[in-house]
Amino acid sequence: MNIDEKITALKEVFDAQTDAVGGLYDDRAQLQEELNKIQEEIDTISEPFADDARILEDEIKAEVLESGKKYKHELANVTYRKGYTRASWDTKKLDGFAAAHPEIMEFKKETEVNATASIKWI
Repeated sequence: MNIDEKITALKEVFDAQTDAVGGLYDDRAQLQEELNKIQEEIDTISEPFADDARILEDEIKAEVLESGKKYKHELANVTYRKGYTRASWDTKKLDGFAAAHPEIMEFKKETEVNATASIKWI
């Protein structure tokens, strides 16, 4: 099976899944409308709790940051990561400098980053 056939097959799997779920309703638009209504209800119910949760979360984090130590509780662990200064270098300029000063190349570290691919449906 070539890549064109695989993409077509993948789309057919997605369509079959959508049809199976959409079969619960007359059409997909009706299903999406119902899902949107449910999400609106969840958002409405959650709104006052979200504010309380955000305030408490901010207060807990502030205390842990002030103490500089992690905190363990039977219901949650709050981690602490010490701040640090991140340094970066202008690679193009350093490579140019290295042409005149090759001894600096012993300090250069290169790491291979694997290629990735993603599928965006159109």
